[in-house]
Amino acid sequence: MNKLKNVVFGLVISVATLAVFITGVVGLDLYLHKKFDTIAGLNYRGYRGKVLGKKKAGEIRVGFFGGSAAMGYGLANEESISGYLQSYLPNSGRDKRFTVINLASTGETGCSNFKAAYSLFEYLEPDILVFYFNGDFIVAGMPSYYDQEYTCWRYNDPVLKNFRYYFIFPLALTEKYYLFRYGDISRGYQEDKSFLTQLRNRRLLDKEDASLKVGSKRAGEREKLKDFVQGLTGKNKIIIFVLEPLSRGKKAEAAYRKAYLRSSFSDNPSVRIIDLEDIFSEKKFSSYFYDGEHYNKEGNSLIAKELAKELSTIKID
Repeated sequence: MNKLKNVVFGLVISVATLAVFITGVVGLDLYLHKKFDTIAGLNYRGYRGKVLGKKKAGEIRVGFFGGSAAMGYGLANEESISGYLQSYLPNSGRDKRFTVINLASTGETGCSNFKAAYSLFEYLEPDILVFYFNGDFIVAGMPSYYDQEYTCWRYNDPVLKNFRYYFIFPLALTEKYYLFRYGDISRGYQEDKSFLTQLRNRRLLDKEDASLKVGSKRAGEREKLKDFVQGLTGKNKIIIFVLEPLSRGKKAEAAYRKAYLRSSFSDNPSVRIIDLEDIFSEKKFSSYFYDGEHYNKEGNSLIAKELAKELSTIKID
C-alpha cells in the first residue's frame, strides 16, 4: 500500500513540476510576444498584427499571403503592405468593414506555401485571399514543388499546426545570438554555419533533388494550383493574384508567370490579377527598398494604394 502511495505521490509531483515548467515557458514566450510582436514578429497565433476574435456580422476579411516582402520584414506591421492597405480601404457603414490580416511570413512565397498557409488560417474565415508573388513561381519546364509543404515552415511547426500557438522564444534566442556574433541579424541568417542549420538545409536540398528527379512526371502540377483556386472560389472566396513591381531587367523572366495566370483564370469571375510590375519608377526603383530586397515604407504604401483601388470595387453579399 505504501509503495502504491509513493508511486502516486511521485506521479503527482512529476505532473505538477511539468505543469509549472510549461506554465513558465509559455509565460516567458507570451512576454517575448508582447515585446516583439509590434516590431517584426508574429503574434502567438502565428500571423502579424493583433489576434482576431470571431468574425463579426458584415465584416469583410482580407487574408494577405506571401513571403518576407509581403510580410513587411524589418518594419512594424502598420508599415507593411497589409498595414497600409487597412488604412486605405473604405470602411464606411456601421456594420460592414474591411479587416486586413497579414498572413505572410518569411520564405513563404509560391504556390505550395499559399496552400499550406491557408490551411493553417482557414479558421479566420477570410472572404478575399490575396496571393502576393515575389520572385518564386512555377516556371516553364520545371517542377512547381506545389505539393511540397515542407517549404512552408509554419505548416511544419507541430505546435502551431495542432494547437494554433506559435512559440517565438527559439526565434528570439537565435536572433539574439546572430546579433551578438555577427553584429547584424540578417548577416547572421546568411552566414550561419551551425550543424543544425546545415542539417536543415541539407534536408531541404535532398527533397528538392528528389523532386527534380521526378520532374518529368510532374507535368500536371500547374493544374493543381488551378484546382486549389477553383475550390476556394466554389466556397464564394474572392482570389487576387498580385504581380510585384519589377525593374526593366526582370520583366522578361516574369512574362511566363503573367501569361500562365491569365490563361488559367481569365474565365473565373472570382479571380482577379493585379499587375503592379510598372508602379515603381524605373529611375528611382531602388529607392523603394531598404535593403535591395524588402520594401521600405514608401514602397509598401504605394503598393497598398494600388491594391486598395481594386479591393474597393469588390462587392460581397
